[in-house]
Amino acid sequence: MNKWTRRFLKAIAILLVMVVVSFCFAMYMQFKRAKMHSQCALLSSEIRRYLMDAAAAGEPMDVENLLSNMDGRGLVERDSSGQLVDSWGHPLLIKHTEHRGTVSVVVTSTGRDGKLGTSDDFSKEVALER
Repeated sequence: MNKWTRRFLKAIAILLVMVVVSFCFAMYMQFKRAKMHSQCALLSSEIRRYLMDAAAAGEPMDVENLLSNMDGRGLVERDSSGQLVDSWGHPLLIKHTEHRGTVSVVVTSTGRDGKLGTSDDFSKEVALER
C-alpha cells in the first residue's frame, strides 16, 4: 500500500468518525427536545387534572402546593435546591394566574440556551374555568 492510499484511507476513516459523532449528537439533541416537550406536557396534564379535581370537590386551587409535592413520575427532575428543571437542567417557569373565574397555568422550558424568548423555548398552557 503506497503513501497516498494510506492517507486516503485515513482521511475516509476520519470523515466517517466525524459523520458518526455528528449523527449521535443530533440524535441526543432530538432526545433532549422530545423530553423537554414531554416534561411540559406532563406537568400541564397533572396541573389540569388537579385543577379539575379541586373544582369538582369545591376545594381551593392551590397550584403552588401541588408543585411542591409533585414527583413528576420520573420525567421531571429537581435540581439541588428542589426546583423543577427541564431536560437541560434549567428551571421550569410555571406561571399561575386567575382572572374572571378562569385559572390559567403556563409551563415553559427555556430550552437548550436557557434564555427566555428564543426559538428553542417551549410552553404548554392549561386553562380551566371555575
